[in-house]
Amino acid sequence: MLFAKFIYHYGIVCRDGEELFVYHNDPYKLNFLGGNIIRENFYDWIKAKEIAEVIPTNLDVNDIEKATAALKTYKYHIFDFNCEHFVSKLRDKKPSSPQIGNWALLISSVIIAGIIIRKK
Repeated sequence: MLFAKFIYHYGIVCRDGEELFVYHNDPYKLNFLGGNIIRENFYDWIKAKEIAEVIPTNLDVNDIEKATAALKTYKYHIFDFNCEHFVSKLRDKKPSSPQIGNWALLISSVIIAGIIIRKK
């Protein structure tokens, strides 16, 4: 897959006693409130995935659980509330998705290049 390395999925990994789990915003799964914020066993979730980067936070498990509880009804939206928005909302208190901006820049560049080539 050509674009596989340009698309990343973000989550927050936590430890609860002996259990290691991940909170993430999954467009294909619904929680009991109908939103897409899911808590899954880390080892089940990580299968067939490659970890590209680990960024430590100052959040403790209680802070993460409170924040995710407040977002449980939120639905995944690629431009407004994707997995990257979810993680940055918890980590930085402000949702952002540089990945979407990068894709928009790439697509815009391809369109402009196509227009320039067509005019020649």
